[in-house]
Amino acid sequence: MERLLITGGSGFLGGNLASLATYCWETYTTYHSSPIPERGFGTAFYVDIGKEDEVRRLIGKLSPKVVIHAAAITHLDFCAQHQWVAREVNVRGTENVALAAEQVKARLIYVSTDSVFKGDEGLYSEDDLPEPLGYYGQTKLEGERIVSSLSSNYCIARASLLYGWSLNSSRCFTETMINDLRNKREVKLFVDEYRTPMYVKNLCEMFLELAARDELQGIFHIGGSQRLSRFEFGLRIAQEFGFNEKYINPVSVKTFPFVDKRPRDCSMRNEKAASILKAKFWSIEQGLKDMKQCLMT
Repeated sequence: MERLLITGGSGFLGGNLASLATYCWETYTTYHSSPIPERGFGTAFYVDIGKEDEVRRLIGKLSPKVVIHAAAITHLDFCAQHQWVAREVNVRGTENVALAAEQVKARLIYVSTDSVFKGDEGLYSEDDLPEPLGYYGQTKLEGERIVSSLSSNYCIARASLLYGWSLNSSRCFTETMINDLRNKREVKLFVDEYRTPMYVKNLCEMFLELAARDELQGIFHIGGSQRLSRFEFGLRIAQEFGFNEKYINPVSVKTFPFVDKRPRDCSMRNEKAASILKAKFWSIEQGLKDMKQCLMT
């Protein structure tokens, strides 16, 4: 099997990616703040991606065929409040990974975000001009530009709101929501923030296809096919899992004292990826049914 390195293997996305990748790749992962389980996630290495020498040494040693760069600080308000830290990881870290990957001629898959868009229109395509509102989106857009300028074999995959089960210590918002609803606790969800939710297992399948297909270059939107508010998505979860919807309280994003600006509607169109990838996009219903099935097994 050929070698794949996944940065950020202790994260929600990275953990799911590593678990699936071990079936078809000789898989290696990196972690920083949280350890990775010893089995089922490949071989893990502690790395501070903000340190060029550490990144260059590891990637030079492994010489992977592909690097999926999933390591990032993704909390919007944290990025705004700790801009130096966010820049060190999301921008400088990306530059370090891109330089080291290019040195060993590895294909680079950069995990970006729908937050690179301003959010005043929604249903963005790959041809639409990115214009991030918040600092997190700004750092990720800078990362995109770094990758496109330094890498000769790369793909930028913009992910949307992810849902599914965590396979390590990192928790997804849907898991918290399901736990609250199961325990009959109130869940406040925005009626005026729209995304295209993507089931993490489906996204990982597509990311691994992008990793394996060198001919696929440039930007791809890997978001779900259904545009929903967080409130609408919460109702879908309650319906599928049999929870009482009365515990879901619709609220406006304007009522929350966020530190940084949040895009109102950064939903994305996925027609480009759908027309090129062999993997098919799952519906919200398929994803939630699979989540429920996993819970029962």
